[in-house]
Amino acid sequence: MRLILLIFMSILLTGCFNNNPLIGKWKATKNLMLMTNIEFTKDKVIYNGIVEKVKYEINDNKVLVTGQLGVGKVYKIIDDNTISMRIPLMGVIKYKRITK
Repeated sequence: MRLILLIFMSILLTGCFNNNPLIGKWKATKNLMLMTNIEFTKDKVIYNGIVEKVKYEINDNKVLVTGQLGVGKVYKIIDDNTISMRIPLMGVIKYKRITK
């Protein structure tokens, strides 16, 4: 009985804590035509009115966000309120957190 209770509590607590530093709404520090605002949820990314299911892979200060088509984007965590992403031909774009 104790084992079942421990398993149940661990499952419950796992859902209560968010260890993904991207979760929340972000705004680009530069005026961009696309991806100015981005919102990350536990399993989706929302930008320009587009909602895409994604998976996250967290590795130190980098998060790989992979969409349904298997295309991934790497976001670098600079601090709790700043992330960056490298966009080909545009360079590094920084984003500031709007909300968690």
